[in-house]
Amino acid sequence: MSKIKEFFASKFTKKRNTSINLLPEEKNLQDSLAKQDAQIAAILQAEEQYKKTNDIQNLIIFWEQLWQTEGMLVRGTKWTFRLTDLYFQEKNMLKH
Repeated sequence: MSKIKEFFASKFTKKRNTSINLLPEEKNLQDSLAKQDAQIAAILQAEEQYKKTNDIQNLIIFWEQLWQTEGMLVRGTKWTFRLTDLYFQEKNMLKH
């Protein structure tokens, strides 16, 4: 983790741990960010596993389940279209 990310992560963690009386908006924002963080961690773990095993089926299943349950909690074109990209890759793999 870069020093800048570490700095902000530590500041956010300290504030979160010391903030007892949060406004509802702050609580909702913290909950939303925590869910996003968890989803990003799961995505990165699934993608790393794919790099190790090259098992496209397991990665497709992961992405299908993600979309069927909570959908994408973060914005970005890379992850938004990842499942579509995997379908194309799988089709190409089957041709060869």
